[in-house]
Amino acid sequence: MATPAKATLPLCFWLPLSGSREDALHLVQYKSTTKAILACTQHFSEHDGIHSSRSITDWPSHFIYYLKHIFPNGTRGILASYTLDDDTHFSAMDHVWVVDIVLDALAGIHDCSKEELWALCPYSFVKNWGHDPHSMGGFTFFTPFQLVEYAKDLSQPEGWVYFDGEHMALPQGWIDMAIKSSLRAAKSIHSAAGLVEGQEPGM
Repeated sequence: MATPAKATLPLCFWLPLSGSREDALHLVQYKSTTKAILACTQHFSEHDGIHSSRSITDWPSHFIYYLKHIFPNGTRGILASYTLDDDTHFSAMDHVWVVDIVLDALAGIHDCSKEELWALCPYSFVKNWGHDPHSMGGFTFFTPFQLVEYAKDLSQPEGWVYFDGEHMALPQGWIDMAIKSSLRAAKSIHSAAGLVEGQEPGM
C-alpha cells in the first residue's frame, strides 16, 4: 500500500500491525510545507535576466523558484513561495491572502507594481500539505537516530501487506524515492508469488 506514514494511522487492518511498526508510524516526523504557484502569461522575470533560477528572501515567501518549462499556450509557472516549518502564517490564511502576500514580494524583488503582476499572473494555486487529508504532512524528515531505529520497521511487509512511499527510501522527501520504494515492493511481491524470472510459481 502506498500511503504516507501519518495517513496510515487511521486505517484499520484485518490483522493488527506489529507494535514496532505502530510505534514507527506514530513517531516518524513530517515537515509541513506550503507552496504558492502562479501561472503567468508574460515572463516578467526575464527582464531582470532570470530565465530559470531560485531566489531566497526574508519576505514570507522565503524560497521563489522561476520554472523553466513553458506550456503550449505560452504560460510559464512560478513557484512564488515555498515554505517549510515556518509556513504556519500561510496555513492560517485563505487563498487570496496568500497570493496577495507573494505578489507583494515579487513586486518588491522585480521593482514593478503588484497590480501589474496580478494582470500578468491571473492564475494561482496554493497547496498546504499539512491540510491534505491524504498525506497529513509534506514529507518525512527523520530526527537524529530515527532513520536507524525506524527505517527497517517502516519498510518490512506485514504478512501479505507490502508498504511503499518516500519515507522508505533515501533520501526522503522526493517523488523519485516513492517510485523507488514502489518498485522494490513490487519486486518483493512478485518474488513472494514466485513470479520472478527463473522461479517456479509457488516456490
